[in-house]
Amino acid sequence: MDNPEVLIEKMTRKEISELLSDVEVIIIPVGSIEQHGNHLPLKHDTAQVYFIAKEAASRLYPKILVTPPVCFGLSAHHLPWPLTITLQPETFVNLIVDICRSLKYHGIKRVLILNGHGGNKVERLFREDLYVEPWRKGSPIEEAARRARRLGLKVSAVTWWDLIPEDRIAGIFKGRIPGHAGEFETSFGLFMYPNEVRKAEMKMCEGISDDIELASAEKGKILFEEAVKSLVSYLREFMKK
Repeated sequence: MDNPEVLIEKMTRKEISELLSDVEVIIIPVGSIEQHGNHLPLKHDTAQVYFIAKEAASRLYPKILVTPPVCFGLSAHHLPWPLTITLQPETFVNLIVDICRSLKYHGIKRVLILNGHGGNKVERLFREDLYVEPWRKGSPIEEAARRARRLGLKVSAVTWWDLIPEDRIAGIFKGRIPGHAGEFETSFGLFMYPNEVRKAEMKMCEGISDDIELASAEKGKILFEEAVKSLVSYLREFMKK
């Protein structure tokens, strides 16, 4: 049996109208478009968080729906690599708040901003060699949540890997967690979209944090299941607030 539809962009207005009174939380997945070595596509952070959000929402159907992902994040530190796309921090925050404003208009009371990119939660963002607005307001993801709460919404902002208890994956991953395009992310990619991982290019190079050769689809499956279970548990608690 197919999973129920939880992605709002795939639903008609009639289908959403029939479901909306049952919805407790809307998830806004947030990622990035940036280099992930020569073996993973630029969409990787966005694809990961969207994949996790969809599965968690499916397990809690019909209480959770998922918006299209915010695919552009804060990636100035990856601009040396071609076609990285980054937003100004204020633009990033305002974009998320505007999405929340629309959700509130339609009667949504709880929003989870689910982050999948480490750069989106860095408290100080700058590059000296190009124009990036100084940012001293704490984590941009948390700032977006704070501003959205002023709209009268209950808003939480979390990064998906921070939800996984350390003992659930201790001993499985030898490299950095989450690292960048190394064992952790590559394992997830091998499980999530094996045909999109350039396996012939799975070699260490600049811009990768740790040993790709330790990655496996089996590790990725474990990581995915732990991420989804942790997110489902978090959502159940959030719905009580």
